[in-house]
Amino acid sequence: MSEPKFYINTTFGGHYPVGTAAVVRANDKEEAVKLLNNKLESSGLKGDVEQWQLTCISDAVENGAIILCDGNY
Repeated sequence: MSEPKFYINTTFGGHYPVGTAAVVRANDKEEAVKLLNNKLESSGLKGDVEQWQLTCISDAVENGAIILCDGNY
């Protein structure tokens, strides 16, 4: 089995009309979607994230930073 990857999502609907961001560690996008949607639902949010809304960052960043939500609207 390969090493789990990190996925990000900044498009799910939150409690208020402001930016949202989540990081998920999972073996693949399918598992990441399930984990994130379960977490959102258990927080009282709509768990309707789909695979196309996730970005894998494990391969994209070696040493560095990714800004998930900078508040620039």
